[in-house]
Formats: sequence, C-alpha cells, structure tokens
Amino acid sequence: MGLIVLLGCEKKEESFERGADVNVDASAALPPGKVRAENNFGKYFEALDTVCAPYLRYTTKMDISKIPNEWFITKLEDGNLNMTFYIGEGSAVRKYDPTTTGWWADWNNSPYVEANNPHVAITEGWTSTTITLSKKCYIFGFELSALLNQYNDDPVTFGTSYLDTDRLPDDTPIGRIHQEVYSPGGARLFAVKSEIPFNQVTIYWTGGSHTFTQAYAITNIRYVTSKKIFEQHNN
Repeated sequence: MGLIVLLGCEKKEESFERGADVNVDASAALPPGKVRAENNFGKYFEALDTVCAPYLRYTTKMDISKIPNEWFITKLEDGNLNMTFYIGEGSAVRKYDPTTTGWWADWNNSPYVEANNPHVAITEGWTSTTITLSKKCYIFGFELSALLNQYNDDPVTFGTSYLDTDRLPDDTPIGRIHQEVYSPGGARLFAVKSEIPFNQVTIYWTGGSHTFTQAYAITNIRYVTSKKIFEQHNN
C-alpha cells in the first residue's frame, strides 16, 4: 500500500505525516492503526485514518448529540442528507450520551478521533450495519470502537464497503477498507474519498479477536456530497 491522501491529510504505511495545524495528543492510543484499502474500479479511492483540520473543515457532520439518551435510531437527517440504518429485522442502533462508566467512555484522542467521550450510536448482536444514503457521497467517514472482553491486547478487525446501488445487480463495491480496533481507548477513524460516488456503506467485522462481544459503536459521522469539493482536493 502506498501513500494514502484525503483532504490534505497524509498517512504512510509505517508513520504518520501531520500538518502543523493538527493538534496531536501524545496520550493517543498506540500503536498507530494501519488501514488496508481495496480499490475495485481503478478510479481514485483513498482512505484516511487520522482526523485533520481540512477533513473537519470541508465535511458536514451529522450531529447526534440532540437525540435523547437510549433512543433507537433508524434514520438521521439534517436537511441535506438522509441516512437510514439497517442491522437486522426488528432491530435498530441505539444512541447513548457521553459517559464515564460505559465501555465506550474511553474513546481515544487526537489525531485518531475528534474528541474523547463522545455521543455514540451502538449496535449489539449483529455482524453488520448498512447505512443507505439519500444522496451519493464522495467523502464519508465515522469513528468506530468495539466492546472487547479483554483490554487492548486482542484487537478485532473491522471492514467497510462502499457501493453505488445504481450499479445493481452488479454488487461489486467501489472499494473497501479494513482496520484493527482496540478497546478501550482505541477507537479509529474509518473515512474514504472516492472519485466514484456511493450511496450505501456497510460496516462489518471480519474476525481477529475471540473476546469480541459483537457490540460496537460509531460517532462523528461526516460526509461530502459535492463533486466540486472532491475535485478541489483531489490533488
């Protein structure tokens, strides 16, 4: 895997390149994550695994902080984009407020996430979560952590796939990324920038940890639907 670039952020396979405008917290979880990206169509498709100023500036955040604690979520909307969540028949992801006691309380620190102790959306007992978007996105990202029965020594590998449903019945994803997640304190950013826009994102886990309870949480969902922004930063 070569250089991964998104919105001016860079990540090399063995080290992080950070701009001067990124506030790096020395207490962030180590070791640094390694994202594996799979590009299926030969177009520009790149991954980001650290939060930087351009990513925050040019993406729109789908805020879940105003949703009451422990409410079930099937859809999020902000007037520009609707996101529908599906994890299984009769089930839904559930929103939880920041906490000092829950397993998601120790989230992670900059530059891997926006902030520690966020509002989160949690799914339990299901192997995948599908997010259907009302508009196609060129950039889409979120942070993810998993509930493990042991601490930080046996990570679980998560994957995300990105699909343009207008291409069906061809169900080949535009691309995929995979990354190891530790818990607690090991939430990671899963974000992509794609020349081919997509309208469906599937989160799944591919194994790795025998201590994984099939409960995981996401937060800080961000997106870009504008091709102009994509083209402006596709350098």
